Amino acid sequence: MAQPFLQAGAAAPQLHAPAVQTSQQVTARDVVVRDQIVRVLVASGAPDVAVADAKVADSKSVAGYGGFAVAGGTQALLQGLFNQRVVIGNQIGALTNQVGALTNQVGALTNQVGALTNQVGALTNQVGALNNQIGALNNQVGALTNQMAVMDHKIENDRAVVYNSGARPGEELMKLRVVAAGGPHPVGTLPGQGVPFPNTPAEASQLTTAQLNALEVFYNQPFAGQNVEERHAAFGKFIGVRIGVRM
Repeated sequence: MAQPFLQAGAAAPQLHAPAVQTSQQVTARDVVVRDQIVRVLVASGAPDVAVADAKVADSKSVAGYGGFAVAGGTQALLQGLFNQRVVIGNQIGALTNQVGALTNQVGALTNQVGALTNQVGALTNQVGALNNQIGALNNQVGALTNQMAVMDHKIENDRAVVYNSGARPGEELMKLRVVAAGGPHPVGTLPGQGVPFPNTPAEASQLTTAQLNALEVFYNQPFAGQNVEERHAAFGKFIGVRIGVRM
């Protein structure tokens, strides 16, 4: 029997989402309930895997309700990012356990130093080596935590792109966060005052060259083209809005 498009999900006895067999059967209530399940799981400190699975279902419900294909494209990217996030979360857990084990070894070796004076030199060297390993593992944990933060921002941007792709000319657009490191703004920054992010698809099609240049600087990535129409199309593709020239 074919697997349902959305598996049943729950975060508490009073918050239950039934299975949905096909993307065409997704309702607005399914979208709202899946989003509430994610919020409850995060607030209750549920395991990363459970939260990630709930977020996948949430994103699939948004895509299904919006009528987007789920066999590839944006949904495939979302699924891949969630899978990577789960893998990295498991790596962090394993590395944290290693840190705890090595720290316990340091304590045991330090106790031996007091009782075995003749072995003080050798054991002290071992303690130093283990402390170096702990430092290296802590650095890895920090780097992986930063990667998870970037992936979370990319997931938010992908959801914004899905939303924006269904916006009518006069409807408000969702803003995207900075995800390209090395620019003037930290990863995760949302456009604020002074950044000419368009409010609607209609405004996106009227951006000037100077405004497109400012958006390139803010997001630290190019919106290139031979003319302003092609640059409109490049920026539209970035935020999920089809404008003019097809990229």
